[in-house]
Amino acid sequence: MHAGSMLGFAGSIRLLLVFILCLHVLMGHVDAALHYVDSSASGKNTGRSWIDAFTDLQDGLRRAGNGDSVLVAQGIYYPASPDGTRDATFYVRPGVSLIGGYAHGGGTRNVTTCTTILSGDIFRDDKFDADTLINDTNNVFHVVMSEGIESVLIDGVTIQGGYARGFDKNGKKVTGSGGGLYIRIWNGTNTAGLILKNSRVTCNTSRGQGAGLFFKGSTCVVQDCTFDRNYTTGLDDGARYLGGVPILSHILPRSIVPNLKRTGQSREAGLLTKVNIL
Repeated sequence: MHAGSMLGFAGSIRLLLVFILCLHVLMGHVDAALHYVDSSASGKNTGRSWIDAFTDLQDGLRRAGNGDSVLVAQGIYYPASPDGTRDATFYVRPGVSLIGGYAHGGGTRNVTTCTTILSGDIFRDDKFDADTLINDTNNVFHVVMSEGIESVLIDGVTIQGGYARGFDKNGKKVTGSGGGLYIRIWNGTNTAGLILKNSRVTCNTSRGQGAGLFFKGSTCVVQDCTFDRNYTTGLDDGARYLGGVPILSHILPRSIVPNLKRTGQSREAGLLTKVNIL
């Protein structure tokens, strides 16, 4: 083959590779989708717009795949109905973004005025006694869970009422960590496995590590979040990280009421985070 032909062939190969790469990028953008959730919606319940939004957050999370975003309007969302089990959880698939803080019907996002609450109180019977949440022993074990190798973004939600103590429906003792969030993501890079932003983690209980948040894996980013009223009978309080170095910024420790550690009937003010790199 002549040199000119060889150069022309090589150029064609390069163009083909560039075309395939561009097609892959474009397909990635096409595949990424928005799923809408609004407890007050009265449309077709397809999740394709605010008018036809899902009324159940579980529907949006089940539909969402890698690269998708689930947009959630203000309101209280439960992982199961009152006839459900404590094993229920909001499972966020790896690669999915869960974003709250929208008004009913959509519009401008405001996480301050449009509170999106993910609650573990499936029996709808939780009450406050001073700074303590009572009737929570029948709540779900973990309000939010995620496991895998792709990063997860959780932005603009309140996560409350998880109770990581007890036994599952098969009589097996549950993992006593992460009543609010239980996240295990190993992506093998320095990319954050979990990004938690503009959120409040409150009134969660565990018998072990990290009542509000338990994270194990690569780097974890927590930004502009509040941890309060999280309780544990174990070693740690508000949050615990195992694995990578957490990146924390603009965290509000002990906002109004601190995270607490229970020892028998006594309580001691606990740390917002206890970092362990193993």
